[in-house]
Amino acid sequence: MTNPLDDPALNEGQPPDPTDAELGSVVNLATRQKALKGEIADATAALKLKITEYWQIANHDLPNALRQIGVSSVSLSSGGKVEMRTALDGSKLTNPAGLAWVEANGGGSLIKTAILLEMDRGDLEAAREILTELRGSRHANKFKTLALTEEVNQMTIAKFARELIEQQKDPDLQLLGVRRRSYAVVGARPRTVDLKGFER
Repeated sequence: MTNPLDDPALNEGQPPDPTDAELGSVVNLATRQKALKGEIADATAALKLKITEYWQIANHDLPNALRQIGVSSVSLSSGGKVEMRTALDGSKLTNPAGLAWVEANGGGSLIKTAILLEMDRGDLEAAREILTELRGSRHANKFKTLALTEEVNQMTIAKFARELIEQQKDPDLQLLGVRRRSYAVVGARPRTVDLKGFER
């Protein structure tokens, strides 16, 4: 019994079956793609290890070695030099005492604020009205939550602390959530790039 799908009239306008060579080309490309996926995953893992090792040396091992011999820079026989530098790293500042200190010391404009308003379902129109009226709204009794949050971005607070230090002021770094970090640079500091690799 013949297959009705083999009727040429039914198959008119359909592309012909692929040749073995065409199928082989697809298989080869798929195989190569699969191999590249593994190679990229291996390269990604190796790159992560190299970057981790680089920053371990730059941020810990080399600064410690320079401290041990009591110098901040050393000339290299290959040219250039290795030198110690210091940076300030901040974390997001949210503690009230730190925020009060920032405001009292001229940094009030750095503080980001947000108001959280929570209401029940079905109060959409009232919520939209409250956005413009807020605390003075006739719907204020519908507020389930109304909270003001304050914060200073981690890079902003580090920059603020650095500027105060440059002005010969002595900010309380612990209160501000800022820490000093020493690192070593050999030649020019490398530019980082964003790479999106694969993981197995």
